[in-house]
Amino acid sequence: EACPEAQLVDRYGELLELGRQIGIRPTFEYISFFGSVSTLDQAISILDQVDDDDATVIVDAFHTWNSDSNPQLLSTLPAHRVSHYHIDDAAPDIPAGKQTDPDRVMIGEGPIDLPAEIHMLQEINYQGMISLELFNRQLWQQDPADVLDLGITRLRELVENA
Repeated sequence: EACPEAQLVDRYGELLELGRQIGIRPTFEYISFFGSVSTLDQAISILDQVDDDDATVIVDAFHTWNSDSNPQLLSTLPAHRVSHYHIDDAAPDIPAGKQTDPDRVMIGEGPIDLPAEIHMLQEINYQGMISLELFNRQLWQQDPADVLDLGITRLRELVENA
């Protein structure tokens, strides 16, 4: 019986082939509280094993921090391997490894070293999408325009100062 990682490699490879047939590029995402692929390290390993030029990963600041990921790996990824970057911050009062989606806070309000991650993205010449990903119910209760304005302001500051 194949190990779970080998199964993921096979399935992702199959998805990439199906994607080519219909004109899309499936990407791979690691989730810090999932058992199968929870770290950036594991996701990169799967990309390497798939050995397909179309293989990409969604890099997520929260999941990198909330897992045992090596955040420095971001600086080793070729930019074309990053499909997009999810930016968010973690609740400052809950330890890494114990957080779930609703614990995410507005960028700049938690312990994640976002300036370092943005700097690494700039170093690899990443030109792709950055999406603010917030599942925090307190933020959902606020005026969406205000939340968006704050997110854009903080993201611009990060990018300009990294």
